[in-house]
Amino acid sequence: MTSPHIPVLLGEVVDAMQPAAGKTLVDGTFGAGGYSRALLERGASVIAFDRDPSAARFARGLPAGRFRLVERRFSELDEEVGEAAVDISPDGVVLLRGARWRARTNRATPIKAGEPVKVVSVEGLVLEVEPPEGGAQDYRERARNRRSRAAD
Repeated sequence: MTSPHIPVLLGEVVDAMQPAAGKTLVDGTFGAGGYSRALLERGASVIAFDRDPSAARFARGLPAGRFRLVERRFSELDEEVGEAAVDISPDGVVLLRGARWRARTNRATPIKAGEPVKVVSVEGLVLEVEPPEGGAQDYRERARNRRSRAAD
């Protein structure tokens, strides 16, 4: 199915993302798929997000080997469970729903490749991860608590 409209600033987005074979890009608002189609046409793989179930009809016919539609908001990736693809100490890569993502942990102890991880936050396109059973108290939470106590 073709897109029912032309996305705003399509050329500018494609130029900025520089799609190419072997590159995986994220479309955080799939909608009718206009941006994803343009990225796929230039050889990139795309992981697209959209919470609207009706968006799935626009994904029909897109190359299954290079395209994946995740039917939820990109911002809702926290609490997803995946696996460390490489050691994460503090930066690394995780596999989540079959896709590779840049990841970071704030734990003093590295997360080893193959170990399960839970996403605790999303910062841009980097996932903050920790073991599913929890990790050390998050440094941001400690900072928020200090600021909160200081404000009281």
